[in-house]
Amino acid sequence: MQPIYTTNHAWRTTFPHLVAPFQDEWLAGLLLRCDEVNRWDSGTTLRYLLRVTKHPGFGPGSSLVVVPSSILERLAQLLWLPLEDILAATYSTELARLYPPDEPQPRRLIGSQTETRVYPFFSTEREVAERRVTGRGVTGRGMPGRGGILGINTFDFHVCPACIAQNRLLQRSLMLPHMKYCPLHHIAFCFDCECSQPLVPFLADERPFTCYVCGLDWAHLPQYKIPFEQMTLENNLYALYQFFLLEGTYERKIRALQLVRPAMKRQNLVDLRLIYRKSKYNKSFNMDSISLAYVVDLLVSIEISPDDIRNDEILHP
Repeated sequence: MQPIYTTNHAWRTTFPHLVAPFQDEWLAGLLLRCDEVNRWDSGTTLRYLLRVTKHPGFGPGSSLVVVPSSILERLAQLLWLPLEDILAATYSTELARLYPPDEPQPRRLIGSQTETRVYPFFSTEREVAERRVTGRGVTGRGMPGRGGILGINTFDFHVCPACIAQNRLLQRSLMLPHMKYCPLHHIAFCFDCECSQPLVPFLADERPFTCYVCGLDWAHLPQYKIPFEQMTLENNLYALYQFFLLEGTYERKIRALQLVRPAMKRQNLVDLRLIYRKSKYNKSFNMDSISLAYVVDLLVSIEISPDDIRNDEILHP
C-alpha cells in the first residue's frame, strides 16, 4: 500500500480519492473507507490527521464517540464536505443536548465503570511482529511520533458482517453499550475473528477491514441470527437509545428517570437489579450526570419505553 507523504502538494487540499459518510456511519468506518479506497494501510488516514493537527493521540478508553474539532475540520477539508457531515459520524451533537452545559465527553454515552478487555487501535511494528509469532494481544503503550495508541476499554470493538459485506459500513450503533446484535440485519456482532483473535480497526501494515492475523475480510465473518427470545430486549434497548439520541434533551432525560421510582412502587419492587450491569439500582447516584448507558439500562430493566415517557409528558406537561 502507498504511504502518505505530507510534503505532497495534493494533500494540502484533498485526498486522491474521496468518500462521503453514509447515513448513521461511525467515524471509524469513514476513516477505514478512506484508507481502503486510497489503497493505504489501515489507520493511515487517522495517523495523518493526528500529525497535521499536532494532536497527541488517543489513549486507552477512546472510542471516537467525541473527537476534537480540529481533527474533524481538517477531515472535512480533505474530503470537500461540510463539517456537519463529519460531525454526524460522532455523537458530539447528541451528547451536547443531553448533558449541558458540559463539553461532550465519551463517558457520557458509554460510562466509565464498565471493565472490559483493552485492544488498541494502533500498534508499533514490533508489536505487530510479536503478535504474529506469539498470538498475544498488544499492550497499551504508545510510540512517539506515531500519534500514540488509540484503544478501547469501555467496550470491545465489534462489527456487523452484513454491514461490512454490503457497504463496508460501521454503524454508529456499534458504539452503543449493551447492544449485541445489529439493529439493521438482526445478526450478532462479531468481536473476534474465526481464528479467535480480536478485531482491531487501525493497524499499520494491514489492509482495512481485515483480521491482522489470518487476513480474513470482516465481510466473511459468520452471521448468527438473533435468538427469538432476545429480540424483544434488543429492540427495546435500541428504541430507547434512538429516542434519547434523536429526540432527547437534558430535561427529557431527567423526566424519564423520575418515572423509575413510581414504576418500582407499582411493581412492588424494593430493589431493582439492572439487566446489563448486574447490579442494583443505586438511588444515591446523581441522576442528571450518569451516562446514557446507565439510563437506558435502568429504563429497560424497569420496562419503561419511549411511549411511556411521551405519554407522561402529555399527562404532566
